[in-house]
Order: sequence, then structure tokens, then C-alpha cells
Amino acid sequence: MAAAALPLLAAAGFGTVATSSAGAATAKLKQAAQQIAKYTPYPKKINQTIPLKRTPTKGKTLISLVSNEPGGGAYYPALETATKAAGWTYKTVTYTNTDAASIAQAYATALQQHPTAVTLAGFPQSDIGTTNMKAYQAAHVPIILASGSGSTFKPNTVVMDTSGGTPTNLLAGQLVADELAVNSKGKGSAVYVNLPAYPILVAQQNAFTKQLKKVCPKCKANILSLTLTEVNGGQATSTIVSALKSHPTAKYLIISDAPIADGWAQALKAASLTNIKVLGAGMDKTAASQLQLGRAFAWTPYAQAVTAQGVVDLALRYSEGMPTNNNNNLLPMQVLTPKNIGTVTTWQFPADSLQQYEKLWKVPVTSNTG
Repeated sequence: MAAAALPLLAAAGFGTVATSSAGAATAKLKQAAQQIAKYTPYPKKINQTIPLKRTPTKGKTLISLVSNEPGGGAYYPALETATKAAGWTYKTVTYTNTDAASIAQAYATALQQHPTAVTLAGFPQSDIGTTNMKAYQAAHVPIILASGSGSTFKPNTVVMDTSGGTPTNLLAGQLVADELAVNSKGKGSAVYVNLPAYPILVAQQNAFTKQLKKVCPKCKANILSLTLTEVNGGQATSTIVSALKSHPTAKYLIISDAPIADGWAQALKAASLTNIKVLGAGMDKTAASQLQLGRAFAWTPYAQAVTAQGVVDLALRYSEGMPTNNNNNLLPMQVLTPKNIGTVTTWQFPADSLQQYEKLWKVPVTSNTG
């Protein structure tokens, strides 16, 4: 796994990742640049290539546990669309994302509705609870964690991780480190903003840290850990501004998931921090617009629609008794810059990802209006 996790504070706080050892040199920066170049083109294919053995049995149900966590906008509609395209029924159960008891109760409520599969985006296995876990195991109902685990599970077990999970976020962390190294010519200093309440973002941070040590020994990242209360309460940007001012040598701002720092562009401008170079992962519409304006220089996207389709794909394979670990471990990925962002505002590529999945599912292929 990636480097050991940094201390995570209950309130906003700092941890510093400093690389040592002189001699990280041109060869390492060249490798980082080559990795970036590999992910510059727009992806054209989903990673899943294995078709179902037969058309899915109709009339089954997928239940999604839904909250107001940042960045969920495109995910849930895509999840409903893909579920219905497969011939299943889509239902939701709501919960409060700052309340562990509410999450556990949502799992219990969902199981009472006799679903074929249940999915949750953003939270780890530990929030399921021992009682719920035993109940799901007894009912043979899988729980699919969409980008929430921060770890890898055995295939065809009750708890599974989707293509939007660990491997995708690890790659995003590595690419962000590569961008910092190359853009700063091996000497960058940054504030790295994270939300450790989401274990997948901790895994991504660890991957970033490990890659930064590898490709940029002279680079430095000051870790700023936000809380859900700060993010939900709109306090993240003021905390970020304070962090940058308290670290005047930091010329880069890295945001691990764009929606957790909603309003960052306006906040930097208001604080006269327009000289700060911004990059990160989980690009949203704001990040895309700032790339187009040249006010950010690199972002990796998060394909919410493809993640949702991957959830349905896993549910179908589990339901049909097929292996769930074939080509489901990585989302399509890209490094976006002002040079290749074009007019894209919401990154959902491949644009025909649902149609590609429908062919594998052996169901009618819908028209692509994207």
C-alpha cells in the first residue's frame, strides 16, 4: 500500500510531508512528464471488456444510500439511469453524512426493503456496523462502496469496491505529484488540502506523498486536514486562505477533491493570492472554468457517471454469479490543463460509456445525447 497515513486531526490542522535526499534529478522529472503525457488524451473506452453471460434478470432492485456530500451531482442521476437501463428498479434511502448512527440506520432500512444490492458513495466499511454486516451476509446482499473504502476487498464478498475506488484515487494522487514536480522543476512547495473523513482521500494523499518523494526530493507539501463540519458549513475556503498565508513559501495549492473547497477561486482573489498556482483531483465545474481561464494549471477529473455505471456493473455480475474483479478496478483517467480542457465543463468520458456498458450487459443500447 502507499506510504503510512499522516496524523489526521479531529479539527483542521497541519502535517508536513518533506522529501529528503539530494539527487532526485532530471531522470525522475522526465519519468513524471512521461506519465503525464500518457494521460493527456481523452479516453475513448471503459476498462471493462468482459460481457455478462446473459441478459440480467429483470425486476431486481438496487438501493443507493444518498446524502448531501460534496460533488454528488452527476453521480446519482447516472446511477438511476444505468440501473433502469439494466432492467432493475432504483430506490434511495437518505442519511446524514456527519452522523455515523444515521449511516448505520440507512443500511438497516435499505435491507428491510429486500434489495438485490445496496451502494454507498464516500464512506468506509467501518460505518456499516457489525450488526448490519451480519444481516447483509445472511441475506447475501452485497454492499458496493463507490469510491469510499480506501482499501481493496476480495472479489464476490459482501462488501465490494468499485472502479471509482482505491486504484483510481491512487493514480490521481500520483499524477498530481507528477504535475507539481514537473511544473516547479523539482522545487515546489505546496499546501495540500484534504478531507480525511473520506478514507479514499487519505489513500489518495498517501499515494501523492509516496510519488512526491520518488519524483521530487526537494518538493514539500504542507497537509491541511479539513473536517466535514468545515466543508458542510462553507468554512473550507477561509481555512485554506489562512493556511496559505501562514506558509508564505508555498506557491502551489493542491485540492484533493475539488468540491470540498467550493469557492476557492473567489477566495484566493479576495485574499490577493492570485500568484498561487492551483491543481488537484476530482475536477468539478469551477475547476474546469478556472483551467479555461488559465487560473489553474492542472486537474485530474473524476468520472461520476462511469463510477455509477461501474456500481451497476458490479451488482449485475454479483447477481449473475460472475467474477466481480475483472477490469473493474480503474476508471478512465486524464490530466487536464489549459491546453486540452477545451470547452469541457463536466468531465464524463468516454462520452458513450453507458452505451459501452449496455453492450456488455446485453440490453438495448440507448441513444447517446452527450
